[in-house]
Amino acid sequence: MAGLAFHSEASDSDRGSTPTPPLLVFGSPTSTTPTTPTATPRAPPHPNAHPRNDPSHPSHALYHPSSSTPLEAGAWHPDCFRCDHDGCGTLLEHVEFDGKDGEVFCMVHYEERFAATCFQCKTPIADQEYLTISDESLLPSVPTRTYHALHFFCASCGDPFVDPKSLAKGREGTLAAPYMVHDGYAYCRACDVRLYAAKCKGCRKGIGGDYLDVLDGMWHPECFGCGDCKRPLDGQYLLKDDKALCVSCYELRIKNEAF
Repeated sequence: MAGLAFHSEASDSDRGSTPTPPLLVFGSPTSTTPTTPTATPRAPPHPNAHPRNDPSHPSHALYHPSSSTPLEAGAWHPDCFRCDHDGCGTLLEHVEFDGKDGEVFCMVHYEERFAATCFQCKTPIADQEYLTISDESLLPSVPTRTYHALHFFCASCGDPFVDPKSLAKGREGTLAAPYMVHDGYAYCRACDVRLYAAKCKGCRKGIGGDYLDVLDGMWHPECFGCGDCKRPLDGQYLLKDDKALCVSCYELRIKNEAF
């Protein structure tokens, strides 16, 4: 009569990787916060030449945005306060904008130039929540990746590692599940077990939890059953004709053989 020994889950090193939780970062991936400008009243007309043509006029530089006038100067004609991106020129008086190195841009072109780029979709990240991942086991290997929160997903089932419903709950409520890496690709826990874990000798499905190591194989505890009545063998068993049998079925076989 043999006793059953339960084993904890197979170590992650047996499947080639350790679960890694992606880092969810809150805040804009740009260095500054988008700003909405406030229009100021126009100054009274200057008695001399038009400021556009009078270099001595205090507002002359505002008609020439390319003259390296710093954004911090703070005084613009509304018609002159435009996005500096080539071919844009959007009026910024009533829209969000941001500036860098003395230039000012609408948010579309500011993010296009300066925001982090999503590794998956290759577009700028303007969201307040995004993922930063430093894992060179992922291919292609790079020191750091950034993703839109829902654009880092399982290579098999396609589910994102961040729970979409949790994003609305803010920093404390957002959930980012760990992932496993195989051949350079990230897999969720369920797909890792389904595709790469040791298989149960009974049901042939992956083993992701406790298991039994018996009869030259690994078994889910619920799959290791009596060879005759099929009830789970959760204690002791006896072998008969290379089959594991419960005590009742073993005794029944012995009685039948005696006649």
